[in-house]
Amino acid sequence: MKFPRRLKPTTLRLGLAGCLLIGGSAIGLTTSAASAWERTELGCRFEGHEPMIHYTVDDLTPYHQRAATTAANLWNETDAPGSFIKVDSTVQTLDVKFTYTDDPDAPAMITQYPCGNDVFYDWPVRIVINRTTPWFYERTERELAMLMAHELGHAYGLDHTYDTGASCATGTPSIMQQGTAKFSCQGDGPFADDVAGVKAIYAVDN
Repeated sequence: MKFPRRLKPTTLRLGLAGCLLIGGSAIGLTTSAASAWERTELGCRFEGHEPMIHYTVDDLTPYHQRAATTAANLWNETDAPGSFIKVDSTVQTLDVKFTYTDDPDAPAMITQYPCGNDVFYDWPVRIVINRTTPWFYERTERELAMLMAHELGHAYGLDHTYDTGASCATGTPSIMQQGTAKFSCQGDGPFADDVAGVKAIYAVDN
């Protein structure tokens, strides 16, 4: 299956309301009738069909380091293509960097896509946590890990789940759902539909 050419974006922003923005403007996306997951048209993807994704948590506090590491391991425990490998920030092959902002006007969490050639990332994806957002300090470590697994899903190339029928109650949960409803699901995700989405993206010919 050949996917359409992706757009050339800069940043995907996730605020408390879960609003998607490009260049400061909110947008709407179409919904797939066949599946709850959506391949993002907002960013690129990692190169290869089984990407070895090197990530660093060096900038984070120990509490957030544990949550980010757990998030990566949650993906690694699935059969999604490739794997996340934790490294220190000095390596030259860095793919994902967790870091902070202290900008009170920034969203709670931002996933920044460094996409310059319309296909693959040009430099590390940045997952930026806003330390001035009290909302983050009210989350348990499990909830933080699920939120960070959601952001790693964006790094993989997944969009938000726009199928309103996809939920814990219907037996079709998704880590890519916005909001906090996923916290009540059995298991921490990523779930089957999330993995199916990643498999579809990385089946694309390079």
